[in-house]
Amino acid sequence: MTMDTTPQLQRLQRLLGYLAQDPANDLLRRDAIEHACDVGDVETARRLLDERAASGALAALPWGFLSARVALAHGDVDAALHQWDMMACDAEIGAQERSLAASAAAQLRLRRGGPEAVTEAARTLAPFIEGVVAQASLADAAQAAWLRVEHHARHLREGLDWALAREAAGQLGPEAAGVASLIAMDANDVASSSRLSRMALATLPEQGEALVSAAALSLVEGQPQVALTLNERLTAARPADGRAWTQLGAARLLTLDLQGARVAYARATELMPGHAGSWHGLAWTMLLLEDLVEAERLLDQALVVDRNFAETHGALAVIYARTGRRAMANDALRRSRGLDPNNFAAQYAQALLDHPELPGEEVMALASKLLDGQQLPSGQRASSLLRMIRQL
Repeated sequence: MTMDTTPQLQRLQRLLGYLAQDPANDLLRRDAIEHACDVGDVETARRLLDERAASGALAALPWGFLSARVALAHGDVDAALHQWDMMACDAEIGAQERSLAASAAAQLRLRRGGPEAVTEAARTLAPFIEGVVAQASLADAAQAAWLRVEHHARHLREGLDWALAREAAGQLGPEAAGVASLIAMDANDVASSSRLSRMALATLPEQGEALVSAAALSLVEGQPQVALTLNERLTAARPADGRAWTQLGAARLLTLDLQGARVAYARATELMPGHAGSWHGLAWTMLLLEDLVEAERLLDQALVVDRNFAETHGALAVIYARTGRRAMANDALRRSRGLDPNNFAAQYAQALLDHPELPGEEVMALASKLLDGQQLPSGQRASSLLRMIRQL
């Protein structure tokens, strides 16, 4: 979805007009630079900043932050990092401003990626986080940046405990709460994820991680229409987020939009080629669409990514059973159950192998009986997943 920038462009033009009449007005100039960056007019932003630099030395505040923002708008990540790193070490400015500069640098390092990204981001932020007790005030941006570092490092329990301590002390900011909600989701703490995402969205309705958590929770809680609405909104807001597209694929699958699920999962595999779950979701969608050849190819790709995902082996067992390759089905079934004895795909494959002579509806009924004792995180019976297949 393309944002209509016409009002912002008009405001920028008005600001430029005022600035032409009062070129020494720094407040006007700062506002114009920010608006130029907002609308993507990078050349105007750079010109306005260069004009101010030519009239005298630029103080770290606010010009250092603006310089970094203009550099980033130009795509010069190294220059932006250099600017923020200098500010983080500048004893002439306040501790909060230095922590904000360090936070910006840490988050940019995480976005840029690379093998040392998490270590470098942690090193950047550590001086402003270590030794700060939960009851002490700390800028929301610094809290959120630290939690993102912990999340990227897969320090889920440590990051969540840190956030929960600040929450208990009344010191957790809304941005940080959103990041913490996603950490809680990945740590399988559904209750904390739900509470923290609500906390974040109450103040910041578009907070990214909180939206991801809320959308994922709608799937866990078995609310197909809510899940569809939230995940459509999520992919519109974060079109380059592979996790958002995977969740949208699941939501469409739950609402029986198989073609829509195929598109969403395919996009997820493009954005996250190393995520076995997205390949598995796409394969399962193709299986339901009766394209067994493509489903098998996709599951083979999922195995290249992760050979220890029980559902992938179970889904292959389903395909082998449905195509009469019983020996291969039994081998895949053994591998699947060795990884997770109770996974859904293995139960369904077993029903197909045990009763190849029965009509499809009767096989479904047997699979439902096998699954009846299992529960999803929402408390629903796992057999409820088969309703989708029955309706096809």
